[in-house]
Amino acid sequence: MKWWPKFSIVDLLWLTVAVALGFAITGTPEATSIGNPFNGLISDTRWPDGLQAIGSWLLLFALVQHGRRLMQMSTTVAHDPSGLRWRICVCFLLALALGLLSVLRLLFTRELISEPNHEDTFQVWNALWPNILLSIAVLVSLRMFLVIRLDRLSGTWWRRMVDLLMVGILLLFTIWMLTDRTTITMLVHVAISGIEAYHPSWLQRQGVFPNHVMEGYWSFWVSTIAAIFALVGVLLLAYDRHIGSARWKRRARVLFWVLVASLAVFAWWFTYREFPRINPDMASVPTPRLWSDTLAGAILLGGLAIYLALDCARERDTYLDCQVEVPMGGLLVAAGAVFVAVAEVWSLVESVRAVGSLADVFGGVGGPMYLLETFGEMLCWPETLLPLLVLASALALLRQSIRRANATKVIFPISPRRFGYFALAWAALLAVAVPAFWAFAMCYWLGPLVL
Repeated sequence: MKWWPKFSIVDLLWLTVAVALGFAITGTPEATSIGNPFNGLISDTRWPDGLQAIGSWLLLFALVQHGRRLMQMSTTVAHDPSGLRWRICVCFLLALALGLLSVLRLLFTRELISEPNHEDTFQVWNALWPNILLSIAVLVSLRMFLVIRLDRLSGTWWRRMVDLLMVGILLLFTIWMLTDRTTITMLVHVAISGIEAYHPSWLQRQGVFPNHVMEGYWSFWVSTIAAIFALVGVLLLAYDRHIGSARWKRRARVLFWVLVASLAVFAWWFTYREFPRINPDMASVPTPRLWSDTLAGAILLGGLAIYLALDCARERDTYLDCQVEVPMGGLLVAAGAVFVAVAEVWSLVESVRAVGSLADVFGGVGGPMYLLETFGEMLCWPETLLPLLVLASALALLRQSIRRANATKVIFPISPRRFGYFALAWAALLAVAVPAFWAFAMCYWLGPLVL
């Protein structure tokens, strides 16, 4: 069968090991309690987690094989092997991350070690460590083996228009998702400010809980300008390599660092001046984020900065003899995509079923239409978007394994100097852009579109 990837006895051995490790998770008892009416809300994720674990281990073994193959190729190429060396480092780092996170989740599942305690905090988001980090590592690993044809990178004018349209749609969806995540925060703010307003004037605190209409929506417009500055910084970095003139490149970089400095000042001002003025009670409460989630967030920002820096540092305009074609197929890659795809579909179905059980708990009427409405609401949750991205990547990789089993990816040389600059630039921009977007998402509810 031409569509079936080639395999060896070693691949079958690794497949057996991955399945055994996955069943170590599915064999744990289900966490439910007798007589608890909310048992229907606790989705049984043992099988989806086990299937994802099998796919994670298969991708880990595939990354190790891919890295070893690249190491052999780097000793035989006659030109600059910098692209291969960077890809080797990324392969082994991803394999290490998949291994550590998979082992950590197995230890948590078997209750050999305890998870970080969330009982003393009001946790309004899922813990990043280790499940979400593992899903992100799986997503990046799947994208590592996907091959994008070079003609699609340039494309025609209509393809570029479609890409711009998709970017615009993605931007609007991101704004909607950010504002939706701050709905509860602003409801709490409205309740606290209402209580403050009903107090006698001699008990009300001066200089806080401002009237945003009387101020001309000052907080909203300043946070909107900061968010626009962050988007302009992203565009400046994304198109830095396309600027041919050294003079214009220098001006663009100076403008970029001016924007980063302005966003840093804004982040300090909003955190320590404006937010305490808007709601001093909320600003005085320490963050409920645990140290483990803070560490996971720093790892995510650092990994994203390195990924974007590697993409910007590629020398795509080099001669063809400086490019290397690397095979992407294999049984482990295809099998890993299959297990991950099945796990994500199962997990999404369980999530919709668990949230749909709210109708039964609170006396409502469920049904297919209710489940569809529930799934529509869940599309604005990052906890739902991440499995959908992983599923789409797994299906694309499975399609590639069937239709183009011998697909190859072109590896471009990478400039170390450009990588160092872009890594620093992206890290600085992400560090100041996150507070800017958070401030915009919160102040959106204080602007003219709502008040």
